[in-house]
Amino acid sequence: MGRAGFQVVAAATGPDGLIAAQTDPRPDLILLDVDMPGMNGFDVATTLQQNPDTTSIPIIF
Repeated sequence: MGRAGFQVVAAATGPDGLIAAQTDPRPDLILLDVDMPGMNGFDVATTLQQNPDTTSIPIIF
């Protein structure tokens, strides 16, 4: 995606992904791995969907 001109922010763990998703500028899209250290992708997605600041960001597994 970076080669296509998109800014890519990577996070190695679920908790790091939550922090990255809530940092400005907010992402336009989140790609999640189901099996991440610290917190699985489903739990990350649930947490993001419950947060009014991140609930509208599309998530792809």
